[in-house]
Amino acid sequence: MEQETIIFLNGTSSAGKSSIAKVLQETMDGYFIHTGIDHFVERLPGKFFAWHEGFDPPPAVGELWISEQGDGRLTEIRVGPVGYKVLAGIYQAVAGLAGSGNDVILDDVIYDPVVLKSAVTALRTCNVLFVGVRCPWTLQSNESVTGVTEIQAWSPRISISCMPMASTMWRSIHRC
Repeated sequence: MEQETIIFLNGTSSAGKSSIAKVLQETMDGYFIHTGIDHFVERLPGKFFAWHEGFDPPPAVGELWISEQGDGRLTEIRVGPVGYKVLAGIYQAVAGLAGSGNDVILDDVIYDPVVLKSAVTALRTCNVLFVGVRCPWTLQSNESVTGVTEIQAWSPRISISCMPMASTMWRSIHRC
């Protein structure tokens, strides 16, 4: 079986990963399948996600979103055992697509070193190009104020609905 290419785009929410993926699909030779964390997360049951206001949050099962200030601003995301299992499965599914001869663009937000290790382990036999999609903090800050930004000249204006997560995860994602 032929092993094809995986282009792994990792960056904050609203950094332009999906827009980059669309341009790559249209300009590169071949037929790249674009998938990502959002495609899988949209299909998870609501109980996978939990929200906690204040200090001393309970342990995470899937994903636990925490607001320590109690003002609704996200300050941390924790992944629990079910979350780690789901994420490992996503990376194994992508490896399966590539292992079946498909080129893949994976759009992801890795902010946890354990998740990064899981991705690297699942994709270790694949031809992977890891790409950090970085967005200046000033751009992220402007998005939280205006709610709308232009990611690149070729990108349409994008309505931002998840800016608290983007600003909170900026340092963690750029570290991974």
